[in-house]
Amino acid sequence: MALPITSCSYTGVAWTWSKRIQARDIRLVTRWPSFQYQNSDREKTPSRIQYQEDGTQRWGYDVRPHAESVQWFKLLLLDPKDIPDHLKASTHLEEARALLSQLGKTPTDVVADYLRSVWAHVQEMATKEFGKAIFRLTPFHVVISVPAIWKDAARDRMADAVRMAGILEPRDCGHTELSFVTEPEAAATATLLDLEDRPDIQAGDTITIVDAGGGTVDLISYVIEQTDPLTVSEAVEGTGGLCGAIFLDEEFENILKPRINALSKDLWDFIPRDEIDKMIQDNWENGIKQEFVSETRDWTISLSATCIQRTQETMIKIEGSLVKQAFEGIISKIESLVDDQVLALEKATGKAPRSEVLQASGPAPWTAICRGVVMRTLNRMQIGTRISRAHYGNKCTLKWSDAHELDKDFQEDKYYCRLAAQWRVNNQVEWFLGKGEKTSEKSPQRLEYYRLYQDEEPCSYPDVSLSLVTCEEVIAPVRAKDPVVRDMRTITFQSPIPFQQLPCSVNKNGNKIRKFSYDCLVSCSGASVNIEIEAAGQTLQKTSFDVKLEEAPESEMNRASLASEESSEGLDHFKSLREKRVDVTKNKTTSRRSQGAWRRDEIRTSSPLTAIESFTRHLQGTSLDVSAPSNEQEESKFIWLEVPRADRDRNVDLMISTTTMAASEYVGRKDIQKIIITAVNELLDTSKKDITKILLLDNLKEREQVGQLYLDANVTFITLDGKHTNMVHVVKLFVIDMDSNQITQETQVNLDNEWAKIEIDGGSK
Repeated sequence: MALPITSCSYTGVAWTWSKRIQARDIRLVTRWPSFQYQNSDREKTPSRIQYQEDGTQRWGYDVRPHAESVQWFKLLLLDPKDIPDHLKASTHLEEARALLSQLGKTPTDVVADYLRSVWAHVQEMATKEFGKAIFRLTPFHVVISVPAIWKDAARDRMADAVRMAGILEPRDCGHTELSFVTEPEAAATATLLDLEDRPDIQAGDTITIVDAGGGTVDLISYVIEQTDPLTVSEAVEGTGGLCGAIFLDEEFENILKPRINALSKDLWDFIPRDEIDKMIQDNWENGIKQEFVSETRDWTISLSATCIQRTQETMIKIEGSLVKQAFEGIISKIESLVDDQVLALEKATGKAPRSEVLQASGPAPWTAICRGVVMRTLNRMQIGTRISRAHYGNKCTLKWSDAHELDKDFQEDKYYCRLAAQWRVNNQVEWFLGKGEKTSEKSPQRLEYYRLYQDEEPCSYPDVSLSLVTCEEVIAPVRAKDPVVRDMRTITFQSPIPFQQLPCSVNKNGNKIRKFSYDCLVSCSGASVNIEIEAAGQTLQKTSFDVKLEEAPESEMNRASLASEESSEGLDHFKSLREKRVDVTKNKTTSRRSQGAWRRDEIRTSSPLTAIESFTRHLQGTSLDVSAPSNEQEESKFIWLEVPRADRDRNVDLMISTTTMAASEYVGRKDIQKIIITAVNELLDTSKKDITKILLLDNLKEREQVGQLYLDANVTFITLDGKHTNMVHVVKLFVIDMDSNQITQETQVNLDNEWAKIEIDGGSK
């Protein structure tokens, strides 16, 4: 039996028997405990919990009207750094944090308390549905839906809350399985299956699902590969943002507050919170929010008892234009997410979208995630390919090369391996799945590894361990000690081949060594990564996990564990060595682009440096200087590169906006490298006039601003259209006459198939 639980503003639970895969067989849990009888049979219950003075708890519809309760606790599972600055001061979140502080509870504690109550109700309803005996003998597969934008830490806390709630406690029929499905994927599954009988749904169609929830808005897009059975592939990487209904409610509250204070100075501060909540619930949640269509209608607000007592006023008027403003702030953010997703789709598929918005009526959209989680868990809809949301890899060692000499960090990791009879570098990562990379559930990636042993080592069947790590940055470092690399777990397994039967050879030092070879099969499934270890035709270990972070001792990484040279070594693997940091001297220098002295300092960044190093090596630069302007505002915004050219009497200046690169987190590492290496170099080699500045931007919005800032030189813009896609397909180049601030030439390079020659007529301007 699969039991998905969804929770943000509302919680819904659906279940079915695992052998039933028809939509009609999915049951929704209702009959929620309720203080008001008319709410009990709804498809969902509010995600809120009330802690009473006697130590008991009320939850969902059973919370007394306008009683102090904890809500929006799901958002509190996020790390503060993952919440946008403009949302950290949210009234709802601040109130929730303050209440948790009074209670002495963490967000995980509150989620666990809430899930414990929900789970007790689910078990009660399930027992009534099919009897105590069947319930006791039926194993459960519990599936939790999570927003697509959640990072590992938030998902970890949710998993901890599930365990603390007792949902995974041992049962007579066996253990309860836990897994996660992203909310947009669940919503997409239910929606697409609802549409599969439509005659206009055909193979090759691309559909974008927008899941506008209470806290987050998530988007995911699929290409329909076939309709019978329904099979889809993830078209581009899903996106999302914190712009759900809670923030719309807050916008309305910000409109209401000054109107009430206009009746009497600081009146809002004297109104009890439960009265404010009642005004918002009665007038906004159950009225304006659902009925608003345009600004032509004005609205009346029924005031609370405190307002009436202090002002003798019973109602106030809110203009439709103000209500429209409340919607516009949130809707514009949702529209931006949709526009970015559609733009990414247009580039990935090469097709112009057909603007047709489908919105089902009735309870179907509201219960889509619940139903979709069940359908997805039972593979009702087949997903051919997916896009990874992070980098995944394992710790390993690599053969030492001259390239490692360039970074002092690798000197610390250098050691001599007597088994391989060579110098190697320890504490490295073999990334087997990159962020933004497509992977198939049907055809997992197969990676070949081996382990070396001394011939005299006394072991009958060698034990092997594989330490898995993850990284959510755009570009993953190669060193396991980098702070952005996080441990997931360690997989242990045993060779099926007796030690004495392992292949034996003699290394160049005359030592006998034995070699155990094994394969690692990697695939992606929703929010899970699947790992299978195979050797000698046998499956040794099989695990599926939801990016669980665990601290693994450094000693677990055996130095004799050697990654396959075919997949790990060589100069290409070294392209990302310097992304961790660039150390530059402290002395001052003077540049043509500034009349004053510039301060040199250590600059830390994760995104551009790999591409920068490849770019400088491609241009045969003799050194790399990273400078920052003394102006504090510019220093935080830009990285400047001055690349001396041995074959020219001038410098080439490359300026990359660090804020742009951070925003372009869905652009693949290889694509950035190709753009800089090929496009820029073609410009330098074919242009008739020296180009003194090159800017890497994510769109054209900064064109006018940058043009005003740098009127002293010709500027060529390279734009990355499609920052929310896993691959850049088009590079657009613009030559601008800075005297008139006008574009004199524009060209486009299609990167889908082969590199096109970039022809630019520099001219005199």
